[in-house]
Parts: sequence; C-alpha cells; structure tokens
Amino acid sequence: MEEVNPSSLSIVRNNLAMQGVSKAAQDVICKSLRLGTSKQYDTYLKRWEQFCCRRNVDTVFAFVTDILDFLVELFNMGLKYSALNTARSALSSTIVLRDSVFSVGHHPLVLRFLKGVFEQRPALPRYNHVWNVETVLNFLEELSPLVSLTLSQLTSKLVSLLCLLSGQRCQSLHSLNMNDFI
Repeated sequence: MEEVNPSSLSIVRNNLAMQGVSKAAQDVICKSLRLGTSKQYDTYLKRWEQFCCRRNVDTVFAFVTDILDFLVELFNMGLKYSALNTARSALSSTIVLRDSVFSVGHHPLVLRFLKGVFEQRPALPRYNHVWNVETVLNFLEELSPLVSLTLSQLTSKLVSLLCLLSGQRCQSLHSLNMNDFI
C-alpha cells in the first residue's frame, strides 16, 4: 500500500480532530486518500491554510463566501478549471460549511462558480491530434515473414502491437515485464 503524503494527512487529521472525530476514525478516514490524491490536495490545503491565516478565517468551519473568495484568488493566479476543481475536492474533504447543509463540493454557488470558470477557461483536450491505427497495422503487416526481420524490427513490431493491444500510456510501457505475459 502506498504511503499518503504526511503533510496532507496532518491537515486532514487536524481538521477531523477539530470536528471531534476520534483518532481511530481519523486513521480509517485518512486511509481513504491515495498517494496521488494526497499530493494533489496538499498544494491546495496548504494554500487554504495560508489564505485563512491572512484573512483570519477558520480553517475547518468556513462560510461559503470564504470558499468562493479562495477560489477567486486561485482563479486570479491563472489556474484553470481542472486545478480549481481539485482545490474544491480538497476543501470538500476537510471543511464543514457553517452556513449550509451542503458540502463544499456540492454547494450550488461553488458549482456555479466552477461552471463560470469552465466557460471562461475551458479545459483543452489532452491530445491535439489523432492518428489512424489502420495505417500502423498495415505497416506492421508488411513486416513479415518474422524470420526475415532483424531483432530491432521484431522488437519494434512487438512493442507496437503491445501498445495497441494494452492501451497503456507511453510512460507505462517502460515498466512492462515479460514475465507478466508468460
């Protein structure tokens, strides 16, 4: 099991303790955060604490207006929808709104704010081009018979087919182990 970022954990634990949650329950709740999530949340929880110190705002029991002001501050720093949505999720995991039955993540004003951010700074597609798989398959088909291929050509053909069949991202391919396929 991967270890969760201790910095995020201390913020989450502190906020849970201030809400009266027992240590045993805190331990279980903290296990819900994976390492990747914790790393993403850490930045925004630290910024939230700094924001609260500057504005004399309670870090655990906040008003929705405080949340909106914090998100505006991040927005004015140039952050895009995805980053602000992560900040919202981080805050929602630890903050109790004083003036609402909604969680931070489900409050109508927070949702409308994020919709406004999305309209002003829409998320760009992750990939700006696509390629035709059929072209690659046709090329690979021409690499035959296998006995006539060099080791380099055979390796390239195998890796290309593995990429297409596994759907893995390029950065995941380096961790492939042949023993996993036998």
